[in-house]
Amino acid sequence: MTMKIAIDARPAEKSGFGIARYTCGLVGALSRLDDENEYILLVNYDKLAPLVQRKKNLSLYKIGSKWMGLGEQLELPAVLNKLKPDLFHATSFVAPLFYADKQVITIHDMIHLLFPEHYGIKQRFYYNFVMKKLMHAAAQVIAVSESTRKDILSYYKVGPEKVHVIYNGLDDNFKRIDDVDQITKFKKSRLLPERFVLYVGNRKKHKNLNGIFKAFAQFKKEASNDFHLVISGNRDDRILSLAAELGISKWLVFAGQIGDEAMPLLYNSAALLLCLSFHEGFGYPPLEAMACGVPVIVSAVSSLPEVVGSAGILVDPFDDRESARMITKVLTDKTLAAELSKEGITRAKEFSWDKCARETIAVYKKALTKRS
Repeated sequence: MTMKIAIDARPAEKSGFGIARYTCGLVGALSRLDDENEYILLVNYDKLAPLVQRKKNLSLYKIGSKWMGLGEQLELPAVLNKLKPDLFHATSFVAPLFYADKQVITIHDMIHLLFPEHYGIKQRFYYNFVMKKLMHAAAQVIAVSESTRKDILSYYKVGPEKVHVIYNGLDDNFKRIDDVDQITKFKKSRLLPERFVLYVGNRKKHKNLNGIFKAFAQFKKEASNDFHLVISGNRDDRILSLAAELGISKWLVFAGQIGDEAMPLLYNSAALLLCLSFHEGFGYPPLEAMACGVPVIVSAVSSLPEVVGSAGILVDPFDDRESARMITKVLTDKTLAAELSKEGITRAKEFSWDKCARETIAVYKKALTKRS
């Protein structure tokens, strides 16, 4: 059975966040693996043109509506009615309400419902009402982790048989870099300290930067050392004020905006990645860090234990002292750090875009079988 699938590829034209990585990684793998089915990529720009030019069964279709814009609820159904695909894959929580029964929807997390106090009225309305209708009407739903699947079933009460866990893949450029000169040059170019603990992610409240700062402050208090804490992204006065309150501002360094191509260098420069988030739908930074051979300490909540398995250290995100003890242990026990590095590299190899693509094609077939 040959399928004609329209995919919302607009997120792939962005960069620096999980949904963009997912869309780009999935589309790239589908283009490598599948010569049989036809794929129409809905885009705003020509960023994916080189990918399409290499494959006869891939094509771009430009639309005017921006991803997460007001116009897409009107334009997407009109475009899909014109293209007449067998199925539409909404690669994020943005999906047309009036085309719901003909689509597969990927859900990356349920942050808006888990932490509603952090979001506005429009966002809460969308998740509580629009997404609820979409979840019940969709042909099939993809969750990027078992944790996210459980949240979907809990909040939306959809049939468990139509919600499938398909883990994200990992780009090949995340790997260990043994070129010391390259790492040294990168650190100097970014004015990074010689030895540091790394945090990668945004500054939303559920990321628990407050907990990270408290754990790092406790770590500095208990042991005399020259380690700094490096935060990805640009300088933030609010973050600096918080660090000052805890007495670690002189140890805090902002890495600045770093493009996707340079992220492996940032990871390889770190001695440890710290992720004490209260919730993650999947959790890219720990996986990327492990692939680069960097030990990780993560919260023992939501999807993070699924991602790191036994290759990372799990802690209670509410227990600053426990986190501090684990930071000290990893940074002082060279044998443990080496074991975590080795296990992390092995663990990261289990997450591939090819596997993600194959399992996604299986969901497409299941969706069409259900409809026929």
